[in-house]
Amino acid sequence: MYGLGQPESPVKLTTLSVEEALTTRAVRNARVILGGIAAEPQRLTEKLKLLNRRFVTLMLEQLELDERTQGYLSWARVVDEDGVWSLMMLRLALQYGGLILVRGGKVQVTSRGRELLAVERAGELHRVLFETLFTQVNLALMDGYPEDSAMQDHMPFALFRLGTAIREPLPLSVFADRMPHEEELWPAEPTRGGLPGLHAMGDLYAGITMRVLEPLREFGLIDCGDSINGYASLGHGGSEADVVAWFNRNGDRRWSLTPLFDKAIAFEVDGRLVPFERLDAPRPVARPFPPEHVMSLKEAIDAFIAQAVGQDGRSAEALAIAMAILEVAAAFDSHESTDETPVEKSLGQMSALVQVNANRVDSSKHPEQIAVLAAAFSAFAIWAEEIGQARFRISRRAVMRMEPWVLLDVEESQSAGAAGGVGDPRLN
Repeated sequence: MYGLGQPESPVKLTTLSVEEALTTRAVRNARVILGGIAAEPQRLTEKLKLLNRRFVTLMLEQLELDERTQGYLSWARVVDEDGVWSLMMLRLALQYGGLILVRGGKVQVTSRGRELLAVERAGELHRVLFETLFTQVNLALMDGYPEDSAMQDHMPFALFRLGTAIREPLPLSVFADRMPHEEELWPAEPTRGGLPGLHAMGDLYAGITMRVLEPLREFGLIDCGDSINGYASLGHGGSEADVVAWFNRNGDRRWSLTPLFDKAIAFEVDGRLVPFERLDAPRPVARPFPPEHVMSLKEAIDAFIAQAVGQDGRSAEALAIAMAILEVAAAFDSHESTDETPVEKSLGQMSALVQVNANRVDSSKHPEQIAVLAAAFSAFAIWAEEIGQARFRISRRAVMRMEPWVLLDVEESQSAGAAGGVGDPRLN
């Protein structure tokens, strides 16, 4: 998979307007930090090379503090930079992004940093900080959990997943296991750390919250309507019951995209930038089909495409092509299953169909064509689950099998894929 910011990645970052960028806490706080260092270069601590406490104290008086930092400050007796995650996050992004540098033991603003400090460059500052944070800064510094290369390196897919999954508020517990992560690093243990009553996935929820969701909220791309107000319990004074309550409540918090998401993040299709809202699974029908009504695959496809009304011509055409491939393949499938609906059977065929079509793609053409096919299949799988025509585990399995194809390296897929099968020449 191509990384965030690489030319080959179909997930693209765009530059916000000045007004849009200034609505984000990350940009406003970064300008405060840059301004403070520009006014007076700051000496780092000798041992850990952190910003000195005097400057940290000054910043805490001027920065807009998130609830995690506020919780930390409620119990911390001594405040260092590494305890104020949002300050450290921005300082590292500014440094790795070339806007500040360390010279002679002091942090100074570079000429580029002075340029992007200008208010009219706020949009560019937002983009530089965002790309730098998620590509060069070790996200494990945000929480102290083990490093997770999948969570770190597959940020483009994480953005794709969020862009299609949380257009309406959705609890973290519903989409956490669909986010890229190394499963062996986040074992499901009901008594994690010896704390009885802790949710089995509590650590994964916390890691995704602190490494992905909260930074994205600082950049204004997502939001959470449910305040947790329990970060103070994670301090030295919190009881075991308080800690368990925080972790368990964290999975219930509902996250959703902000309007800035589709302005800052886009998907490239045939050289055009398409907002993620165009790739989103259509909303469930107004009158859900009764549970006892099992739809044929054709009924489901017709309903799915009908919900796509309003998309631009190319997006609608991509959906139609994907659904045609799925319907044709199902017509040639003689396998009978007593415990799967027709739609669920079709979800099981998706991975092979994408692989077959990837083998047919000329490597000189746009690899995004196969990624769009995989995205359409994923959208159908999610939609089928939403209207009750596919069970969650089957839908989730289909979506996860699409993940390697969403951000596709054509050369790797061609050498790894199996030949043969049903394809569509319009995708070549």
